[in-house]
Amino acid sequence: ALTGYDKAMVEASQQADDAARELSGGLASASEKALVQAAAARTLAAEYTTNLSVIARNTQLQDGITAAWAKGGAAADHATNYVEAYNYALDHFGRNAKDFTQKVVEMTAALDAQAASKRQTELAQSTYANENQIKLIGLETDTLGMN
Repeated sequence: ALTGYDKAMVEASQQADDAARELSGGLASASEKALVQAAAARTLAAEYTTNLSVIARNTQLQDGITAAWAKGGAAADHATNYVEAYNYALDHFGRNAKDFTQKVVEMTAALDAQAASKRQTELAQSTYANENQIKLIGLETDTLGMN
């Protein structure tokens, strides 16, 4: 079975042949294929290095979320929201964009507001359920007092 690297080298060789066919009607020479494969290998190496950087950044951000749990749920929500906002901003703007930090702050604030709203809804649901439980206990107590 071919590895991802092997497949990329075969594809690079085929691309060199395709380009040669378009230009001259023939196949690419071995040296031309070697040049294309070397460029493909550099691209794969760069992707590997980039992936390592992404993993390191995500690990650091995840460690921040873990540390935030010691401060409570809202702090953990905020840390999680920051990570989500940061990654979302990276997907839509360059890290060196003039307002990148502002974009992260804005998205984090929006996600924090959404998380707070969810917590309030859950609290309201829980309170309603507790009130119904108290009413039921009161009715049961009243019923026991009649016997």
